[in-house]
Amino acid sequence: VGDDAATIYLPRPDEELSAHLPIAGSYLTIFNIVAVVLGRTDVLMTLLANRNQLADMPGLLHLEPEEIGEIEHWIYASDGSVSTAIDAIYDELGVATGTIEGVVEDLADHQVVGARVSAIDDQGRTMNQTLTDDQGAYSMRVPAGTYELRARLPGQATYAPATVEVVEGEAASAHTIIGRAGFLQVTVTTADGDPTPARVSLICIDDCPGKATSNEEDVTFHQLPADFAAIEWAGPQGEVRFPAHPGQYRLVVSRGMEWSVWPADTFETGGRLIEITADETTEVEAEIARVLDTSGALSADFHVHAISSMDSTTPEEDRVLSFLTEGVDVIVSTDHDQVADYGPAVDALGASDHIVTIVGTEITTSDLGHFNGFPVTRDPNSRDGGALDWGDGSDHALPPSEIFKWIREHPGDQVVQLNHPDVSFLALSDVLRGITYGDPAQMRVKAPDHDPETGDTGLWDDGFSAMELMNGPDMGRFWGVTRWWLTLIGRGQIQTGTAVTDTHVRYGKNLGGAPRSFVFVDDDKDHPTTFDQAHFVDAINRGEVIGTTGPYIEAVATNHSGQTARIGQTLETQGESVSIQLTLQMPEWITVDRVEMLMNVEEVITEPGDFDTSPIEPTETIDVELTEADLEVVATGDEVHRRYRKVVDLEIETDSDAYVVFLVHGSEDMSPVIPLTDITPFAFTNPIYLDADGGGYDNPHLLEMADTEPLSPEQLHFRTPQLEERPLTPEVLEEHIQRIDVHQCH
Repeated sequence: VGDDAATIYLPRPDEELSAHLPIAGSYLTIFNIVAVVLGRTDVLMTLLANRNQLADMPGLLHLEPEEIGEIEHWIYASDGSVSTAIDAIYDELGVATGTIEGVVEDLADHQVVGARVSAIDDQGRTMNQTLTDDQGAYSMRVPAGTYELRARLPGQATYAPATVEVVEGEAASAHTIIGRAGFLQVTVTTADGDPTPARVSLICIDDCPGKATSNEEDVTFHQLPADFAAIEWAGPQGEVRFPAHPGQYRLVVSRGMEWSVWPADTFETGGRLIEITADETTEVEAEIARVLDTSGALSADFHVHAISSMDSTTPEEDRVLSFLTEGVDVIVSTDHDQVADYGPAVDALGASDHIVTIVGTEITTSDLGHFNGFPVTRDPNSRDGGALDWGDGSDHALPPSEIFKWIREHPGDQVVQLNHPDVSFLALSDVLRGITYGDPAQMRVKAPDHDPETGDTGLWDDGFSAMELMNGPDMGRFWGVTRWWLTLIGRGQIQTGTAVTDTHVRYGKNLGGAPRSFVFVDDDKDHPTTFDQAHFVDAINRGEVIGTTGPYIEAVATNHSGQTARIGQTLETQGESVSIQLTLQMPEWITVDRVEMLMNVEEVITEPGDFDTSPIEPTETIDVELTEADLEVVATGDEVHRRYRKVVDLEIETDSDAYVVFLVHGSEDMSPVIPLTDITPFAFTNPIYLDADGGGYDNPHLLEMADTEPLSPEQLHFRTPQLEERPLTPEVLEEHIQRIDVHQCH
C-alpha cells in the first residue's frame, strides 16, 4: 500500500489454504523471485518441519509422483484507496458483506479530505481501508460484524473512533472525528550561516501521541525507533516543514558523527523542549557545525539497499536523503541481484556537492554467502540492470571463484567484498589453510576438484579484497569475524576490514549512518566534488580504511630513519622499535576511554565450523582520559562547537614481521543521535604492516602453521547441517533461531 497506489495478491480460494478471512500467507525471496507460501504464516516452522509433519500440514500442495497440481492467483491494482480493489475481491470470493458509509470531520467540524480510514474488526484485523473524498465522505464494504473506524493523516490521528455494527446487505453509518495537526518548521545552518542538510528528530517525552499502528499503515519496514514521534530530513537547502500531532516534544538536530548536535546540551536534556499546537506552525532555527577534521579521508558505506532490492521498500531518494543528512560522503548501491544507480536520485535532490554514489550489486547466493562487487556497469536495457545469474540458468550454481571473476571482468578495478562472513563459505572452512568442507552437491554448486585426503571440497577462493567486520552497529558478530580476518592476515592473505550498515528500511538500528568506513585518500580527492572513483577503490583494496560507530582515528608509525607509514601501509623497521602516534577525534557528544592494540595475535584461530564471539585478548591496552583540556573550539556562531582531540603515543618492538591493529572503545551510549541505548562508541583500524627483515610483509607469524597438514575430515567436529529429526518443540525451535542469521530472514 502506498499513498497513491496499492497492489493486492489474491490466491484462488481453496479449502486447503484457509477457512476464514483474511487468507493467511507469507513469502520467501531469492534472486528477486518471490515464492509465496499460502496458508502458512510461519515460514521458519515450515522449513524446519520433519517429513511426518509435512504429510498433513495445511497450506502445502501434496502431489503423488507424476501428478500435476495447479496454483492460481490474481493481481488486483488500485489507487491509494485500497477499497477500490478489496470491494471487488469480496465479490470474487463470494463473501457476504455490508457497507460502512460515513464522514470524517475534525474538531472544528471541518470535513477532512484524503484521510485514510481503516475498518478494524473485533479480532483486531483491518478488513478494509479507504480514503475520504473532497467532501470528507467514504464508503467501503466489509463482512458482517462489529468494527472500529479509525482515521489518519500525517500529524492527525483519530480523536474519537466510531464503532459500528455491519449487517449483511445493509449500509451502516459511522461518523469519525480526527484531531487537527500542528506544524514544525526547522531551518538548519552552520556557524557561518550557510544552509546544511541535517536530520530532524522529534522525540516523545512520555508516550507518543497519535503514533500509527500496523492496523493503519506499514510500521514494519519503516518503524520509527522507540520514543521517536518523527524523523524528517532537511535537504541541501537546510529546511524542512512537516505536520505533527499536537503535544510537547524534545527536538534534536544532527548530521552524524562528524558534526556537532543541536542543542549542545542534548545529552543532558534530551533535546530542546517544544510545543506543537493544532493549526499553528512552530518555527525553530538550529545551528550545527562540522567539528571533526577528516582531511584526506572520505566517509562511506559499501552495503546499502533501496527499492530495487526485493526486501526493501525504501525509495532511492529517501535512501540518499538518509545518508546525506548523516554526513556520509559516498554510498554504494548494493541491491540484491540488481545493478541499481542512485546517481539520478542525488541529482534530483540537488545534492551532488554533498554526496556521491558508486554503482554496485549484492550477489545473493543461497548457500555460499553474499558478495558485493563495485564499481560495476549497469545495463539500462536489462530488467535487473545486468546482474549476475549466479544460479547459472538451469545448470549448477556458480562457485565463488566464478562469481569473483564476473565482478572483476567489469572495466577498471573493483572491490570484491565478503558480506556478513559468518554466513559465507568461511563458515564451512578451515580459514587458516583456505580449505572448505561444505558439500557442493548438497548446495547444488558446480563441484570443483575434491581432495580425498584433506576433505577439501574446493569452494574456497582468495579473490575477495574486503570483508565486513561490522555489519550494523552492534558487536554481536565482530569478534567472530575478526578472528577469521586476523587469521587471514596472519598467514599473509590480506583483505580489507570494513564497517557497513547493510540498511534496508527507512529507519532502524542503522539510523545515524553508523557504522561507516573512512577511506584515506589524497588531500585533493577528499570531497564529493573532487571524488576520484578509481583512486577511492584502490585505497579500499590497499586497506587504507577504518571502521567506526563514532570515534575517528588516525595512526602513523615512524621508524628510526624517520620514514612513516599510515593505516594500510608497510614500514621497514630493520628489527628496531617503532613509534606510533594515534590521533583520536570525537564530537563533544562522543567520549572514549581506552585504546587496544592487537599485534600478531595467535589466539584467533578457530576450528572449522566454529564461530567464537568472545573478545580477543589485546596485546596492549592504553587507558584514555578525556578532560576539558582535550576539547577544542572549532566554530562559533550562536553556539560554540567543540571536539575532543587526543594524541596517544606508544613504542613497540619489532623483531619479526608483524601487523598492528588498533581498537577504540567508549562506554557511554550515543542516543538519540544513534537511537539505541546499547550502542557505544567503537572504532577499528586496518593494519599497519611492519617489515622487520627488509623483504616486505612476507613472513607473517601464522604462515608456518598454515603450511602444516590440516585435520582429516574424521578428526573434525565440523559437520554440514542435517535434517532435523527431533519433534519441533519451542526449545528446539529456539536452538535453530539462535543459529540463523538475520540476512536469511528478510
